[in-house]
Amino acid sequence: DETFRLYYSNAGQVFITLASAFICFRTMNAFPGDSALSRVWFAIAGGVFSWGVAAAIFASYPILNGNADTPYPYFSDIFYLLTEVLMIAGLLLFMRSAGLVAPLWGKLIAVGALIVSGYFAYGANAEGLADPAMTTNLAALGYFVLDPILVSVALLTASSFRSGNVAVSMWYVVAGV
Repeated sequence: DETFRLYYSNAGQVFITLASAFICFRTMNAFPGDSALSRVWFAIAGGVFSWGVAAAIFASYPILNGNADTPYPYFSDIFYLLTEVLMIAGLLLFMRSAGLVAPLWGKLIAVGALIVSGYFAYGANAEGLADPAMTTNLAALGYFVLDPILVSVALLTASSFRSGNVAVSMWYVVAGV
């Protein structure tokens, strides 16, 4: 049943994301409270948690409104956009606190990804950017700007590692983003 699949998918997304946020917050607690890595994991955990909140709000709308589609923009978009801000901040703070510098090839890939994902982000948000409603404009502008920046920052961060387990895990982060 299509409705069951939708609810199952939404519930799964909420559960998995909030469980992931819990793991990220536990990782944050593995570091001293005043350490840079604690702040990095706080931002990343906050981003993942924000996605879980957004998914819960998005998923609850049809349940509470007779299977109606969740409107756009909606309160969930605030948390989806906050996810991106927090993840970008966490990744940039990670690079800064670890003294990481991306190699030239990483910078070129990040700029290329910014351009390519910017093109697709514009296409996905062009209708919202042209909409006369200010809330729709702001939401579309947020996605248009933040989506490509998040992808580029993730690539920049991952390319900063030369080898080892941390480098492998950062490429998993890029794939996740």
